Amino acid sequence: MSAAAGTASLVGREADIEALCHHLAGPGVVAITGCGGLGKTSLAMAVLQTLEQAGDRTLVCPLAGARDAADLLDALTFALNLPAADSGRFRRIAALGRALSARGRMVVLLDAFESVVGDGGCDVVTQLAELARETVFVVTSREWLGIEGSTRYLLAPLSTEADAEGPSPAATLFYERAARARRLERTPELDAQVEQIVERLDGIPLAIELAAARTAVLTMTQLVERFAKGLGALHNPGRGASRRHRTMREVLEASWSLLPEDGQRAFAQLAVFNGPFDLAAAESVLRLGETSTVDALQMLVQASLLNVSDDEGGLRYTMFDVIGALAVEKARAEPAEEAATWRRFVGWYLDHDPLDDLAAMLDRTTPRLLRLARDERQYFAIHHRALKAETPDHVTAARALFRVFPLITLRAAEPLHLACYEQLAMAWPEAPTDGSEGRWRLAYAVLRLTQAVLQVRGGTWTELLGCVESLAGLALYQASATFRAVVLWYEAQGASALGDAQRSIDCARAAVEVGLGGDDAAIGVAGYALLTLSQTQIEQNRLEEGRQSSERALAIARERGDFFLLSRAASGLAVALRGLRR
Repeated sequence: MSAAAGTASLVGREADIEALCHHLAGPGVVAITGCGGLGKTSLAMAVLQTLEQAGDRTLVCPLAGARDAADLLDALTFALNLPAADSGRFRRIAALGRALSARGRMVVLLDAFESVVGDGGCDVVTQLAELARETVFVVTSREWLGIEGSTRYLLAPLSTEADAEGPSPAATLFYERAARARRLERTPELDAQVEQIVERLDGIPLAIELAAARTAVLTMTQLVERFAKGLGALHNPGRGASRRHRTMREVLEASWSLLPEDGQRAFAQLAVFNGPFDLAAAESVLRLGETSTVDALQMLVQASLLNVSDDEGGLRYTMFDVIGALAVEKARAEPAEEAATWRRFVGWYLDHDPLDDLAAMLDRTTPRLLRLARDERQYFAIHHRALKAETPDHVTAARALFRVFPLITLRAAEPLHLACYEQLAMAWPEAPTDGSEGRWRLAYAVLRLTQAVLQVRGGTWTELLGCVESLAGLALYQASATFRAVVLWYEAQGASALGDAQRSIDCARAAVEVGLGGDDAAIGVAGYALLTLSQTQIEQNRLEEGRQSSERALAIARERGDFFLLSRAASGLAVALRGLRR
């Protein structure tokens, strides 16, 4: 069987075809790998067709249904039109090697190779490549082969990035396939919906095609709603659909079924993560049998069920959302194990941090912000799931917010602030009053002060100052230098807004004194109190004092690596210096 019969049109794969044709210019083994649904077979057929047009001979050997090396040998024997043989494996390989050598240069496609990877299939290909030196083997597989000397071509999803010239390749595929089901009148609103859909589908062609087929009976809004419920929407019941491409679940289940038991358990347990995670997090969350976490991750990466990327913080792992949906289904099939995994997940992100909740909420140093940005989705996942539990866990939800609060405040997203406060208000009555988690109550009180600051934009500072007075009377006020510094700092801000400059200056100075006598978090608060102090001093034309306060804030910012404080203090210093030059 050759590729002469033609292939369905491919969208957005021109660069892949060109690259693979280059790799196939000489003999050897080229493996096209990637998760199910990426279109490895279609791409390989398009490449073979291109090579045929350039004068190469090609041969297609489908391996769907093959289970071991013997099945692979049978499939090759049939594809080469050779007589069936009952001889041993070594003789059969030798005969196939002679037959391939006699044909000279030929490109042979071994399609769907993943089913024979672990059963001697790789050894067969290695031996045939040595016997038939002019033969070029193209192998499509969801699993990495590991054949010595082979070239791996890791197929990526279609791009979901639109440009000025038109929709993204992923959206173009959606429109092309949707046209077979129902004519869509393109509008800017529809383009935005389609781009949203293909991005949620990670640019995986099969998922996009199955979603596009659903436009025959669903609107775009209905389609998006069904994606939130799992893989059910990615199904094509049409009689003309290929069985192996009829549902996305079947494609992914086939990859999952090839995993050993511990690999399947790891796949289900990793469903708890929302976005990229690192090795330390995986080691804290996974509980397997005899398999180590590193081995389990490698299994999943090799099976194309887990992606790995490198950033400044080290290697990070993540699943495509479509694959993650299957992992969630597998996790929910074992409720007890899922619950235990969730507890370990929450414990890792909320309890492994050396900072307590109050200190974490106030830490806006650059290294801290970078770590938070990498793990932000995990904290919000904890927050949302804790609130959606049958019995909402407001304390856990609040603690997750404390961890990510520095990012929220830096983005100055007031609606998000207020939504956070609503949840925190529900957490307050449930908060523990003593023990190792008791200090998170202090962080709540700090947020209540911040809430008052936000609310005053439409009213008065009375609530803020009343809150300050009530907090100063708590026994907790004396227990933490950080907490006292924060209360004094907010009192300074409130007094400044009310026009009481001297009270603001006195409170800010007191906050600085208390903060500098405390731990690292308290010193950070002192830096921000110095900002308030310098602003008030500059407003009162006490420019030299304002300059000195800004320089002290700059020194703290440099010492702690707090870029936000550094930029604010530098701005204040510039204002003071300009005033002094006049």
